[in-house]
Amino acid sequence: MISQAHVLLHVPFEQPGIIKTWLDKKGIAVGFVELFNGDPLPSVDKTEILFVMGGPMSANDDLLFPWLTEEKRFIREVCTAGKPMLGICLGAQLIAAAFGADVHPNNYREIGWYPVSSLPNDESCFCFPETFTAFHWHGETFDLPAKAKLLACSALCRNQAFQIGRKTIGLQFHLEMTPEMIKVMIDKCGKDLLNEKGIMSATEIVCTSKSVFRETNKLMEELLNWITKN
Repeated sequence: MISQAHVLLHVPFEQPGIIKTWLDKKGIAVGFVELFNGDPLPSVDKTEILFVMGGPMSANDDLLFPWLTEEKRFIREVCTAGKPMLGICLGAQLIAAAFGADVHPNNYREIGWYPVSSLPNDESCFCFPETFTAFHWHGETFDLPAKAKLLACSALCRNQAFQIGRKTIGLQFHLEMTPEMIKVMIDKCGKDLLNEKGIMSATEIVCTSKSVFRETNKLMEELLNWITKN
C-alpha cells in the first residue's frame, strides 16, 4: 500500500489539481517538493509514487535552472526502481529527456481543449479511450524515449502520451485541471494566447463545459488507479 506521494513543482501555479483529490481519497499523504524554492529531492528509497508537474521553462533549461539536471537524474532512478511515476506536460518532457530523448519546439504551439486519439498497444499498457478531449498548454514536444511505448497522439502533436515499463507514464496534455486552475494559468501565462493556429482564446478556454472537466478528471482517476495497482 502506498502511504506517501511526492509532487515535484516547478512553479507555484502548476499544482496537481484532481490528483491531490484522488490522493486524499486514498488516504495518501502528500509531500510537495518546491524545486523553484530550492527544496531537496527525496531519496529514491523513500519515494513510493512520484508526480512531476508542469512549468513554463524548457526541459533543456539546465543553465537557467540548475536543479533540472539533478531532477532528471532522480526521475531516471525512480523509473528504474519500478516506482509508479506520472509526468505531466513539462513533467513528461523531463521523463523523456531523462532517458536521452530530445526535447524540442513543436511545429505549432498547442493551447486549449483539443481531441487526443489513443493508439493500439498490448495489455501491459494503459488504454485511453479511442478519442477524448484534454487540455493542452505547450510549445515544445519530445522524441519518444528508447523502450517507451506511444499511447496517444493528436493532430498538432504526435507524441502525446507514452509509457516506460509498467508504472511510468508521461502525458503532454492535462487531465488534472479544474476550472480554477485554468483561470490561474490564463492569469500567469496569458501572454502565450496569441492569434495563431493551435491556440484558443481565453474566452474559448474558460467557456468549456463542466462535463468536459468531469470526463477528463475521471480519466485521470482511472490512470492513477492503473499505475498504482499491483
